[in-house]
Amino acid sequence: PISNAIILGNGVMGKGIIWLFSKYLKDVRIKIRDISQANEILKDVSKIYDYLVKSKKMTKNEADLKLNKISYTEDFIGFKNFDFIIEAIVEDENTKKQTYAQIETLTNENAIIATNTSSISIEKLSSEVKNKENFLGVHFFNPVNLMPLVEVIPNSNTSKETINKVLSSEFWQNVTFAGLEEIRQDLRDLMYLAENICGRWTKNWMSCR
Repeated sequence: PISNAIILGNGVMGKGIIWLFSKYLKDVRIKIRDISQANEILKDVSKIYDYLVKSKKMTKNEADLKLNKISYTEDFIGFKNFDFIIEAIVEDENTKKQTYAQIETLTNENAIIATNTSSISIEKLSSEVKNKENFLGVHFFNPVNLMPLVEVIPNSNTSKETINKVLSSEFWQNVTFAGLEEIRQDLRDLMYLAENICGRWTKNWMSCR
């Protein structure tokens, strides 16, 4: 099973994934462009834990232990030691493909690379990935801490071993799977509408904290 993970991308979605992984995995690393971003990212992730503490769903000590699992790097340090790498960067096909090419030179051959894309074909994104059997889409819905729903989308070459490893991971506790195939477009549109509404609500709620 997956025990550690790296997250690329630290927008609202990226921060939600960082929180989820820090809650369940042993080690979480954030790839950031500039070290000055670290405090803001950790502050926003901490707000989610603060809410859990205030609502008595977690103790302060438990929250601190979860936060202490998070490390960060500007320079792709230690990528070979991680099992799972997921990107939640800008929704641009070429930018994502360039990111995968760089990641593949830094990770071990068994590492799983995932994309959180909500709009780009997984088949297209996998076209230039060398280790296609270890590549798939893992699309979380926004905000991650309020919408326990995930869409897992393999490409045509994703191995069963990769799929099983992802599905058996600790961070799926209390999460509902949307499935391993394309969701019908009308249902997909409804999910994205709910995602956008909840995302705006969460952003406003966090700004008032």
